[in-house]
Amino acid sequence: MRDFLKRYKIRLETQGPVHIGSGEKLRKQEWILDRGAQEAIIIDTSKFFRFLSEKGLLQKYEVYVSQSRQPLHQWLKEQNVRPGDIRTFTAYRLDTGGFDLRDNRIKDMLMAVKDPYGMPYIPGSSLKGAVRNVVLAEMIRRKPADASDVKRGVAGKFDRRRYLGNEARALNERYLHTKDVYTKEKSEAVNDAMSGIRISDSNSVGLDRLTLCQKIDVPTRGVEKELPLIRECIRPDTTFTFDLTIDETEAMGITADFIRTAITHFLDDYNGMFLRHFEDEHQYRGNVIYLGGGVGFPSKTVLNQALSGEPERERLKVTAQMMDKMFPKHKHRDDERKGVSPHTAKLTDIDGELLQMGPCSIEIVSV
Repeated sequence: MRDFLKRYKIRLETQGPVHIGSGEKLRKQEWILDRGAQEAIIIDTSKFFRFLSEKGLLQKYEVYVSQSRQPLHQWLKEQNVRPGDIRTFTAYRLDTGGFDLRDNRIKDMLMAVKDPYGMPYIPGSSLKGAVRNVVLAEMIRRKPADASDVKRGVAGKFDRRRYLGNEARALNERYLHTKDVYTKEKSEAVNDAMSGIRISDSNSVGLDRLTLCQKIDVPTRGVEKELPLIRECIRPDTTFTFDLTIDETEAMGITADFIRTAITHFLDDYNGMFLRHFEDEHQYRGNVIYLGGGVGFPSKTVLNQALSGEPERERLKVTAQMMDKMFPKHKHRDDERKGVSPHTAKLTDIDGELLQMGPCSIEIVSV
């Protein structure tokens, strides 16, 4: 019967930490630092407020949250809340071994997406977004874009909040919105060949597969810079599986083989056009895709591929110009001199080892 539906299993294994954000942020007044254990305690909100109510601390906590910048563990200590009390409203704990634990460095925390039972997983939409990016890059590789359009856009009047979105829409419409469906607008989703690619959500994993990661920018030369941003991340060496269905009547030639090739070629471009400028960074080979937040600009966009027909010096000039307009405080005007744009790699520290954010090995097998 439905021979046009091709079914596969995707096996994904994290090679570095992966942050798939839920959109939730915990302020430092909403989680507890256990300095001795080098762990962050995530509280069960309902149990915590029940405890505060029983101890007559609810009003004091409301004042503290609205007026204080003090970390929660200090406030609890001042209220004579003991470790045994904290255990009664602990949801789970996260390792914090990789970053500064001084009180003035305690930060807000970006939380990972979880299933209805509170367990971490990877939404199929997140993986599909990464696949879309490498597929688009492969299509540009096979039929190069007109770099003059990109260069004019960067050189002209520039809305830094909308530029990347506008460029991405234009490239997606040209290369992916190729289905022969009558609509008023080519940009409508019904014309998107990626509508024929369906990726399920992954399996869920235990909370022990989570850790906390601080954002660290590493330049081509000099000392890495720790930034005031921490993320709840899936640990390296965590395995996920997804169901992949390709509807050949909708996918317009995007096959499993095409996706595999696109992943390999995109990684080659990422290494050759960006990562090779960072001598200490590991260059993955083969079937590795970068996934999630904090992975950095070059692995999230197809600008390098859109400019791949240009001499390297010209590609660097245009990229640096665009980065400087988008992020004027980050000194990207000097990127040409440094030989790479952007001029930092995005890393984090886990157990004393600096790791790239987001690399995952990926295997697609028929079922």
